[in-house]
Amino acid sequence: ACRLLKKAVLSREDNLSGSEHRFLDKLVQSLGKDSVSTKRLNEAQSALRVLETDPAFQDQTDAFDQVSPSMLSTTMQSREASRASPTNDKRSVASKDSDPVWWNFDEGLEPGLVDEADEEDEEDFVRFDGWSSESAVGTDPFIILGTSIRDHSTKPRVLSPHNMEALRGFFPNALTNQNFLLKFSLVRDGPSMTKMLRMIKGSTWTMIAIETTEGEVFGSFNGTPWRKGPGWFGTGDAFLWRLKKSRITAPTNIQNNPNYEREMEVYPYTGSDELIQFCINKAVGVGGGTWQGQDDPHFGEPQGIGLLIDGDLAGGETNSCATFANPRLCRKPQNRNEFEIANLEVWTLTPCTTVEAAEDLEARRLFIEENVVQLP
Repeated sequence: ACRLLKKAVLSREDNLSGSEHRFLDKLVQSLGKDSVSTKRLNEAQSALRVLETDPAFQDQTDAFDQVSPSMLSTTMQSREASRASPTNDKRSVASKDSDPVWWNFDEGLEPGLVDEADEEDEEDFVRFDGWSSESAVGTDPFIILGTSIRDHSTKPRVLSPHNMEALRGFFPNALTNQNFLLKFSLVRDGPSMTKMLRMIKGSTWTMIAIETTEGEVFGSFNGTPWRKGPGWFGTGDAFLWRLKKSRITAPTNIQNNPNYEREMEVYPYTGSDELIQFCINKAVGVGGGTWQGQDDPHFGEPQGIGLLIDGDLAGGETNSCATFANPRLCRKPQNRNEFEIANLEVWTLTPCTTVEAAEDLEARRLFIEENVVQLP
């Protein structure tokens, strides 16, 4: 927790966000509970020592007005006299057959560990892996090519089988029975837009799927191959989409809602303009129409490119646009339209059942596209 807070302080000059303040509030409140665990108390004491001694925090004292070190000290002193004897730090491994896997960012993204010592305290927010359950893979009426549940090179994955199932309902009718093929993964293939465009060059239909460092998941569906050029292009089959809720959440939110990964918001093409796709050396984008002379349904939202991805694939921005009548696709940070990318994937659709057959089909289509002479 201290490492994350320190990173937040060092990365910007303004105050802590509301979620960071709430974390510190909950930390202090938990120390006043009779059921607080020794492990949590030790963590809080470590946090206090960092807050009191680390120059990085001392230089940003205004950011901690709501929860000061002295407030933590007073609470700890009252708890010290009644502290219980130490308890064992027990852990259990989640069942691979049905239980979801939780990835704890503070422990190096190790999956499958649930801390029983904190069950009586406030729930920790962790990242849910949509591929974690065996029941999520292999039961859908489509085949997933290019990766698998045992493929560690693409973790953390963005588009889950339940996401695919939900999005299929918005594809053109001719594509609803096709299979999913992973063409590009940022964590596997590296942060190169040139390489990404080369790997998806033969794909007619593409799905961009992004997960941000805040756990927000969103992307686009496009029906025209990505080609660099000075202008806009694309077809009316395109749409923008996002997962309704962040994947970084309390475990009970997932356990109480089996459709968590299926709850999507889709923003289809409105026909108000032809600003669907663009692709240049420094960025790719989807949607760009402004609400000129129209009532903006997302009052107060920034207007501009619906989804813009920077050339280094490290981040981008999202805005409300008339092309898809969408709001900002990411909700965090609340006062900005920019986002940082944790992983980015590009998928395509194919009637083939193997990667080799799918790549051969794409190569044939690309050869025809590049060599057939267009008659006047």
